[in-house]
Amino acid sequence: MRSRLALLAAASLLTLDPAGAAAQTAIGGQVRPRFENRTGTDAFVSMRTRAHVAHALDWGSAFVQIQDVRLWGEELSTVDPDANALDVHQAWLTVGGDDLWLRAGRQEVSFGNERLVGALDWVQQARAFDGVRLAVPLAGLRFDFIGMQLAEQAAATAPDDRQFAGGYATWGAEPLLVEGFALADGEDAWRWTAGGRALASLSVLEWHGEAALQRGEVGAADVSAWMASASLGTDMGPVGVTLWYDHLSGDDEPLDGTTEVFNTLFATNHKFYGYADVFTDIPLHTGGRGLRDLALILDGTFRRAALVLALHRFDAAADDGLPSSRFGEEVDLTVGYPLGEGLRLGAGASWVNVGPALEAVRGFDEDRWFGYLMLDARF
Repeated sequence: MRSRLALLAAASLLTLDPAGAAAQTAIGGQVRPRFENRTGTDAFVSMRTRAHVAHALDWGSAFVQIQDVRLWGEELSTVDPDANALDVHQAWLTVGGDDLWLRAGRQEVSFGNERLVGALDWVQQARAFDGVRLAVPLAGLRFDFIGMQLAEQAAATAPDDRQFAGGYATWGAEPLLVEGFALADGEDAWRWTAGGRALASLSVLEWHGEAALQRGEVGAADVSAWMASASLGTDMGPVGVTLWYDHLSGDDEPLDGTTEVFNTLFATNHKFYGYADVFTDIPLHTGGRGLRDLALILDGTFRRAALVLALHRFDAAADDGLPSSRFGEEVDLTVGYPLGEGLRLGAGASWVNVGPALEAVRGFDEDRWFGYLMLDARF
């Protein structure tokens, strides 16, 4: 039934009246095939295909986006009639204007640098929420309030209801931007995450700092965790240099009734903790031990090619019972090159030097490799 509804929605994109709605309707899409190869898995090609329609109305706007995510060769036959990978990625109505508006439906949500809430665009299926979002300008600030349904007991897909709600405030613009947030997620018991972020440009230096506290309850355990991050960067001719440090608290005694490991909620962790994706699910992928990440990032553009080289040193924030706090080191090299209007080539390679803590927590007995080659066409 779900695939049939998705097919009907996709067909509706092709039956719009272009003569009657051309001035207010925008139709577009994306095709993104990506070859990947990493240690412990077979090489494969995945592909994201999207089609969307956006329509502006006198009371607001409407947006529908259909998405198909698949592996090349996953269909049982070249004449397979099913559309199991087809789904509605976004479908929402927005009431209001540019500054004050209310959006209801399935939607992507990204706050700040996506440290805690992000669309997770690197993953082919990306992330979307079901719920409402309200944007309110007030006294020079912008407030975003969200209320999202993560699980619904009435749908028989989850044993209990689960929600995600909160607010995000933004003030200023370049060269100074300040943000604050309070977020809550849970079922009967709630985990609260509150903190802030600031970015500033001072002469040739750019810096950022952010921190968050987590309190409340998860299951039968109390929560007492924290996160802090800071960076300092500058341009040195054609090359930008950034020094970055992240600290996510960990838990040495997971059975003492208090959870001290920081949970990154709905973050785009691929952006922060290494492109090899060893730490995409935190705290699961750190064994609840938290994470310390010291990184040096070099970036520049040479003959239209954007290059980024990132060097990471990962350690456990809580290392009691581990042979060492060292998770390991990672080297990431990525290249992006524009091939034409709306078409971009991306490639990358990563190497993870596995340390004693990563071997103990994840069972890795050899270094990890990851490489990809991707085409991204948007129209």
